[in-house]
Amino acid sequence: MPIDASLPDDTPIYRMFNLHDLITTIENKELRMAQALTMEDKNELIGEYLLTFNSIFGPMTRGQHQERISAHPQSQAVRHMTCWTMAPDNIAVWALYSREYEGILVRSTIGKLKAAIETFYIKRNFAIAYSLEPNDPRDLFYPPEIGRVVYVDFSEMFDRVVEIRENYENKIRVSAEEAGSWDDLDVLSALTWRDESSQELFRERGSSSLLSGLLKDKRYEHEREFRAIIRLVRRDERTKTEYESHPLAGLDDPIRIPPPVECLPNIFIPIGPHFIDTLQMDGRLPAWRRVAVEILFKKFGYDITPSSAFNSILEHEKWEQGIGRLRF
Repeated sequence: MPIDASLPDDTPIYRMFNLHDLITTIENKELRMAQALTMEDKNELIGEYLLTFNSIFGPMTRGQHQERISAHPQSQAVRHMTCWTMAPDNIAVWALYSREYEGILVRSTIGKLKAAIETFYIKRNFAIAYSLEPNDPRDLFYPPEIGRVVYVDFSEMFDRVVEIRENYENKIRVSAEEAGSWDDLDVLSALTWRDESSQELFRERGSSSLLSGLLKDKRYEHEREFRAIIRLVRRDERTKTEYESHPLAGLDDPIRIPPPVECLPNIFIPIGPHFIDTLQMDGRLPAWRRVAVEILFKKFGYDITPSSAFNSILEHEKWEQGIGRLRF
């Protein structure tokens, strides 16, 4: 499985929940993974587009690139994600996801997240399709991708994509003109140029990061994100006889990629009773509302404390030094 093993399983991770989402998570013992297509960042999973450059067929023309761009929403529709941060008390995260001061920060660990998703995947992995009847409607999944997000400058990267593609097209055109016609173009040379152009971006930046679903614009770098992604597939329409008689039998799987209309906006991953380590409420919440939140989560067996993200260090120091008791 493409899972980042560079961090210990006991590494803490944090996620901001709204009150309703968290209560549902605790009550149902399920973690919601949202469809990438529903994310506010429309560039989510842009690494799928970059597969254009790493393909053995090397689609480098303008038309083929446009087809890949048009197909990107389909890639987002079949992928579901859960996004966490590795930064405790990240003020940017509180400000963005707790605008009404009602966010609840959950702390768990990388190991617990991996275990929950791997258990879910094993019971629904794509290989089960071989034992199912054609067009079986159940949800199956490709191996999950779990790890730290890689941040790059998208504008700079796409300028480079365009430059590499145009250089390739110009080289082919000039070569055809020198040969006298497109029919006289040296095919082997053209294939070599195609492969060199396709790999140029990856030699510069490293293919493992660019082809990953963990790629994100550097403008989000403050989030220090850790995420998990799973990809939805379903059993295709071929019978066992049709599949086994196909010339490519064994080189592909009896599965299909469902269209967006068949994909749910959320899937739910079972979690264990100890998945949540700690809870924090927004420190800006008025005192009388804090009491209500404390009472609510006490009913679920959790203590919850206020975050110190927005505390005034001057106020803290003043009281520590006893200044607060002085009268002027």
